[in-house]
This record gives sequence, structure tokens and C-alpha cells, in this order.
Amino acid sequence: MSDRKNILKKLTSFWAVPVTIPSLRETRKQTCVFWMLIVAGAIPLFVSGIYNELYFNYICCFYCLFCAIGCLHKLLKKHVWLDRILSFLILSAWDILFLIFFIFKMANFGGLNLENVYHLVCFQGWLDFMYMDPLLAAGGILVLILLICFTFFLTYLLSWCVGDYNGRGTKAAFSGLLIFFTALFFYNNVVFLQLSDIMKDFAFSQKYVTLKQEDYDAHGIKLCPLPWHKVQASPGKNLVYIILESTELTFLDQKLFPGLLPNLLHFRESAQSFDNMSMAQNAKTTFGAMYSAMTGSYLTPAHANGWWNPNISSSFSSLSKILHNAGYEQHFLVGHSGNFAGTENFIKDQQYDFFWSAIDRKTRIAKWEYSARDSVVFKQAWQTFQKLAGKNTPFNITLLTIDAHGPNGFYSPEEPAYPYPSPYSRLFNAMYASDHALGDFIKKIKNHPKYKDTCIVITCDHLAHYYTACTEVLQQSPRRRLLFLIDNSSVKSWKADVPALTFDIAPTILDAMGVKHNYRFPLGESLYQNPDPRRLNYTKEQERVLYFYVLLKNENRNLNFPLEVSVHINPFPLLQINSHRLPLLIGDANDTPRDGEILVVRLSRKNEPIRWRTHYFKSFSSFHFFLNSKPGDIIFLGKTGTERLAGMELQSEPQTYFLGSIIHGKKQMVSDKTISNLKLYCR
Repeated sequence: MSDRKNILKKLTSFWAVPVTIPSLRETRKQTCVFWMLIVAGAIPLFVSGIYNELYFNYICCFYCLFCAIGCLHKLLKKHVWLDRILSFLILSAWDILFLIFFIFKMANFGGLNLENVYHLVCFQGWLDFMYMDPLLAAGGILVLILLICFTFFLTYLLSWCVGDYNGRGTKAAFSGLLIFFTALFFYNNVVFLQLSDIMKDFAFSQKYVTLKQEDYDAHGIKLCPLPWHKVQASPGKNLVYIILESTELTFLDQKLFPGLLPNLLHFRESAQSFDNMSMAQNAKTTFGAMYSAMTGSYLTPAHANGWWNPNISSSFSSLSKILHNAGYEQHFLVGHSGNFAGTENFIKDQQYDFFWSAIDRKTRIAKWEYSARDSVVFKQAWQTFQKLAGKNTPFNITLLTIDAHGPNGFYSPEEPAYPYPSPYSRLFNAMYASDHALGDFIKKIKNHPKYKDTCIVITCDHLAHYYTACTEVLQQSPRRRLLFLIDNSSVKSWKADVPALTFDIAPTILDAMGVKHNYRFPLGESLYQNPDPRRLNYTKEQERVLYFYVLLKNENRNLNFPLEVSVHINPFPLLQINSHRLPLLIGDANDTPRDGEILVVRLSRKNEPIRWRTHYFKSFSSFHFFLNSKPGDIIFLGKTGTERLAGMELQSEPQTYFLGSIIHGKKQMVSDKTISNLKLYCR
């Protein structure tokens, strides 16, 4: 033992500072615990790094902070109270900040954003929360206290494991480790990244809240003070607008896909083809692409709420809204169910007069991928064209196909098959059959007297998805682009290679039709003119600026009492709460409730920004269980079946619709055999 101590003293004598050497047993004990802590922390860090990048970030931050505080203990061991106070404040601040971030992340996937921070600084909101559920509030405070105590204890345990070595070299080593772990703690820290975004949002909001055009010019965003119903428009040609599922321009490459789409290829030879169009931001799905193509913009975080929100961008115009103002009769046809992703809601809100779907709600829910073949849709479109051609009003017929959807398409054996051998025969058969129906439809239109007054537009919704069967063939193309063809355009001169994104489709179609209007699309511009290249430069800054523009133009941002609640069937099943429209989501479909089904809407607090939260119940018993959890202020809609709504004082016959509310503990309820007669007034 003495020899070991003498050797250690000689090794540290260079620093000329007295050294206290622990016993061998104490050193072994401390070293063992130290490595146990390091390994215990490294295991979840390693596992989270494999399975989830976000959880890796969480654990890495705590791991680095513990090590940094442990180094701080060593550096301030002569200043015990300063060490304890400083360590406690740092750990408490981080635990509070992280817990707030984590709760918001789990509750609404928002984390620390402007809207959630608003809830934090709303003192009245905290009082309401503590009053509604004091046990939950007390439990949250207790969890926070335990987390702070636990993290504080771990840092001291880690510091104790290292032992008490003195000397300038030791101090320098701990200082270096402190800097290293602190830098690692702040590097790519998701919490601080979101706080940074909040600060940027505050700076941005101060600049862009004035809605001055010069502030938006750098991002290619154009402002329009007119709400959509005040936009003036005069009619031009009729429109047949065909949106082909996943049928990108690459499929017309005869080297890669010989003879796959002969009718579409033939149509392109006589049409104007814009060959340099890419997908806009958030336009990689059918709904996102359709929204972008019609509105001349793209979906922002304000729209992303699991379902299309009709209250966002409600004042903005679109292709179909402009045609509505110009007096067009508009029909939308689709082979699958309109319940998918809120398609029918969106289309009807865009002022289409008729929505035709080959698949009803019941079939859609039973088998989500079920749809009618494109040949059925084109047949229905031809019947619609003949009917509208006999009228004196201009018209718009829009079709959305489905058969080319990945991975293998949808094909019926009785339809024409792809004539060449291929490892992707099912997908190619589906696309070839769809192209055959398309060619027959276009041929009939061109032989009709109304053709001279009709503009035919063919686009695809988005590029073929990565899971499409023939992806490896598509990737052989040096440049994959969207399909955008216009036949019988009113404008005869065009540039095929003009750079474009999905949001340029609507203004280009309007010019091709010869429709005159005074609306300015937020981003989209006509490709027949000289479009501003700045609109194509997507950055997070552009998205943030567009997001602010959408919110500032949204007139329905707060829930103000008293509430007038009613149920409407047109233009789609919805719950009207003051000026707010909320689609009725019964399971996976937009529809009215059936026997025993209940839809619940949880309300935001008075004068707070609205965040709709809905719940769907298939039985009254599950609804009662939900009520026992004290969900706060709610509005509920349902239909009675064999069960009774106990405790709600509802005296109604079976198969009766009911509308009710529970606000500040006060219950109200009305019922009627006709759902559209339900109205409620809540103070």
C-alpha cells in the first residue's frame, strides 16, 4: 500500500500541490459506481440512437448535463453553497423547460411554439386548469419536484464517484470536460432549437404583421386584400381538368416505358406541354397536391391538423372559386370515396356544385383501398359532358383517377392489358387500361361541337411514390417532372421549359381558358407570362412568412362566447360553432352519426386561439367513461340507439339525433329526428 502511495505522490509532485490519496478500497468502490453510472446512462442513449433520433436527443441532453454538473461540483468544491445553488438552479431550469416541451410534444406534437407559449404565459389559463383539476395540477408539481431532486442527486453521486483529486492538472481537466459536455449539451438540442425558432417568430411577426407587399416580395409571396367572394371574374372557355394519379412525365419516356401510355403520348403531341414542373412544398400527397394546384399556394403548419381545416385560408380564392364567381357550373368526379383525406369536404368548400364518387361511405370504411376503375369515372365524365354541353352556361368538369396508385395499381382482368411482357405487369396493366379509357374520352370530346369552346388540361397529382413497383426504372430518368398538358388553349405561345411548381397550375389554367379576374394567388403565377423566380425558392423562412400571412388573413382565430352551435349537411356534414366550421368525422369518414355513435369536440378556453380536438365513440358507455375523466368544456353530437344517455336528462325516442354541451359544468341538450334542425345557444 505504501509503495503505491509513494508512486502516486511522485507522479503528482510536478504540480507542487499537496495531494490527498484515497484508500485502494475507496478508489475501487468509487470507480465501480462511476462506471456503473456511465454504462447505465449509455445503454438508453445507444438504444434510442438506433430506434428514434428524437429520444436520442432527449437522453443525450440529460447525459451531457449530468456530466457537466459533475465537473462543476469538482471545480467549486471549495465553495459548497455556491456550487449547490448554481447546480440546483441550472438543473431546475432545464427540468422545467424540458418537462414543458415534452408535455406539449406528447399532447399536440407542437413542442415549444408560439401558440403553446401563449398558453404558458396566460395566467388565467393556469387558474382555470388548477380549478378544474387540482389533483392533476398537484401531481404535475410533485413530478417536477421529484425530477429536480432526482437529477440533483445523480450529479452528486457522479461527482462522488470520481473521488477527490487535487492539483492544477486536475482543475484543467475538469474545466475542459465542463466545456466539452456543455457544448455537447447545447449542440442540436431540440428544446433550444425550438426556443430559437420562437425568437425568430417574434422578430418575423413584428415585420410582417403590417401586411406590406414589399416585406413579402423577397419570398415571391403576393398579397390580395379581397376575400374570395368579392373577386371579379368573367367567363372564358369551358374546362375539362383531368388529374391522373401518380402519372408523372417520366412514364411518357418510350425508352423506359415503351407503349405504356399511347393515348396520353398522342395527346401530348398536339397539346402545350410544360415539362419543367416540380412538386411544391407539402404537395407530395394527393390532397396536398390538389390543394396547391387549386389555391396557388401550399399547405402550412396551420393546415396540418390530421384533417383539412375549412377555417384556415377561408378568405383565399382558388381556381374553382374564381370560376364560380364567373358563373361556371362545376362537377368533380372521383373513382374512390370522397371521405379519403377530406377530399369531398375540400372540393365542396371550393364551390363545386356537384361531387360524384363511385364508392359510398360504408364500402370505403370496410375496405379503404376499394375503388371503381378509371374507365367507370371517364364514362360518367362523358355523360356529364354531354349534359352540360346542352346548356348555355360555362362548365368545369374535374376528374381524379386512382388506378395508377402504387405499389401495383388497381386493375380488372376484363379491361385492356399492357401488350408487352414486364415484371410490373399488374401496375402496367392498370395504367394501360386507364390510358385506354382516357383516350376514348378525349376522342369523344374532340368530336363534339362543344370542343372548340373547351380547354382540356391533363396533370398528375404528384410524382410516383417511392414504394411504386417500378421505382427503379423511374429513377433511371435524369430529371423527373410532373405532367402538365393543355389542349385548345386561348394563349398560343408558351415556353415548355419554364421552371414551375405545383402552385402554378391554377393561374396557368385560367389564362389558357381566357378567364379574366382580379385575384392574386399567394405564390402561383401563369407560366404564359414572366413569373417571378423568387416564388420557387422554398426556404423555412418562406414557409414561416407564408404561415404568418395565412394566420393574419384568417378571421376565425379565437373562440368567443356566447356560442351559437348548429349542424349542417351542406356543403358537407359539419358542426357550425359561431363562424367556425368543423367537419363531422365519424370514424374514418365525414358523415352524420349512426345509432349509438357520438362525436365530441373539446373547446378551447375563452378568447384563446382555437385548437380543435375531437373524439369519436361507438357506444354511450365509452362516452360516459370519457365524461368521468373531466375533459373540460365540450360540445357533443350523436344519435340514440338501444342505449340511453344516462345522466343527461334526454327524453327522446330511439334513432333520434341529439346535440349537447357541457360548459363550466352546466349541461344543455336538444334533440330532433332531423339532424339539420339541431341548434344550441351556449353562454
